[in-house]
Amino acid sequence: MAPSLLAGLLDDAALLSSARPPSAAVAEHAEHRAAAYAPLVGPLVVPDTQLAEVGRLHRDGSNLAVQVVNTGGAGGVLALSRRTQPGMDVVSVVSMLRDLDDLAGNAARVVAAAEVLDPEVTLFVGLPYAPGWPRAVEVVEAAGHCALISPADSAGPASAAELVEQIEGLIDADLPFKIGRGSAAYSLTGLLDAVHGLIDGRPAADAAQLLGTDADLQWAIDDAEAGRVRRRLRSVDCAQVSAAAADLTRLG
Repeated sequence: MAPSLLAGLLDDAALLSSARPPSAAVAEHAEHRAAAYAPLVGPLVVPDTQLAEVGRLHRDGSNLAVQVVNTGGAGGVLALSRRTQPGMDVVSVVSMLRDLDDLAGNAARVVAAAEVLDPEVTLFVGLPYAPGWPRAVEVVEAAGHCALISPADSAGPASAAELVEQIEGLIDADLPFKIGRGSAAYSLTGLLDAVHGLIDGRPAADAAQLLGTDADLQWAIDDAEAGRVRRRLRSVDCAQVSAAAADLTRLG
């Protein structure tokens, strides 16, 4: 399998689980970064409400790469631009759209606020599965940002068919995206296979079936094919990084 397919694929979302104490999540992330599977591991996903605490817990002297989950809407994005946390390197920001009655307008406010962010920081705009999400996609794509689909969110896609519908819409719009906290609707290898199939024009019904399978991903031996997938699918939130990495490395 081409290493480019899995590089940085797994964003460490342990802190998004209320059952994981921050001290344990930060310590485990350091272990992931020192493990043989470290090339598969992306940033630590940190809610903005826990940034200060995570900063205090991270004490090894290195800069900790984090993806910040904004909980304050467009105003929260503005506030993030003025926050600094020693020892942390904010590489990306996630901001979910919450105004279900006007997703496009909400997206416009978020991308306008994001103009104050460092250009090196990637913005992922979270798209609920609600009427008007395709118009929000147009706003995000025009601004040059990325999207987030969150199957475990109460407003996210609730089935494999809905998840595929959103993925297909993002691929058609050529809008890069990440998948938020997972659900039973997909396996990691099945997700990669489904994205590859949709890029190749396979029917949505076929892709929905692929989502739940454990695929061998033989097409990923080709660097070009792997690159086509990762240009769209940037990363996946993962609460159990070591287990997911073990599953992926068994593929070779």
